[in-house]
Amino acid sequence: MSRVNTSIRSVAMYLIVILIIATLLLPINIPCILYPLIPSLNPYVDIKSYSLSAPSLFVSDLHLSENIEARTYSRIGKFIRENNILNIIIVGDLFNSPNAYRYASYSELIVKAINALNISNVNVYYVLGSPIHDPKIPIEEFNFKDVKVYVTGYIARFNMDNVTIVAYHGDDFSRIGAVSFILSYIIRKPFLEEIWRKAAGIEDNVWLICGHTHIPKIDYKSKIANCGGWRTLPIIKTPIGYGVIVDSNVSLIKILEN
Repeated sequence: MSRVNTSIRSVAMYLIVILIIATLLLPINIPCILYPLIPSLNPYVDIKSYSLSAPSLFVSDLHLSENIEARTYSRIGKFIRENNILNIIIVGDLFNSPNAYRYASYSELIVKAINALNISNVNVYYVLGSPIHDPKIPIEEFNFKDVKVYVTGYIARFNMDNVTIVAYHGDDFSRIGAVSFILSYIIRKPFLEEIWRKAAGIEDNVWLICGHTHIPKIDYKSKIANCGGWRTLPIIKTPIGYGVIVDSNVSLIKILEN
């Protein structure tokens, strides 16, 4: 009996230690739970606003690098021209890493992205994503041929006709991207986005468009959309090549042809 009691106590101690570690790591992995205590952590309190004309296209998680398949990403430029898109909004993780293109300056990185996406005659709004993927680009505006690029920082508000949209990549859902992906893949609803929305204090009549989870989805009731990603993740083949288009409506669309 004493051995059984000792085993039970040992298991209980392990569980307590795991619980303590998980509790300590929770604010690190999910920073938005600290917003009420530390309001300065909330990116929504210092958001930039832009007025755009529709139609506009939102995409995320392109993860560009030197070894990408150019044909895949050039489909974005083709889609923009075919649908007379005026603005493209990159909702984070445009690059696979800050050094995705070796020895490239900030302006060279932007030019490489423009060429990879095969875009022309359009305004680009670049909402920065995870620091482990996107470099912290200090350039606010950049012109290349007939493309004008605005680097908005880590969040931005867009006013289009009668629609207001907040674009935010989603780091504060879960700093560990794999956790965000797994939870979103299993639950199939934008519950992480909804948690962040409430924590950030976004108004009910404002649309929230995110990335980060690599799971494309849209929920009209909560006014939340996720653009999904453009790279197939290992083991689980996630749907790729989606975007969110805003014209008279907000719609999740397939850009990449099968």
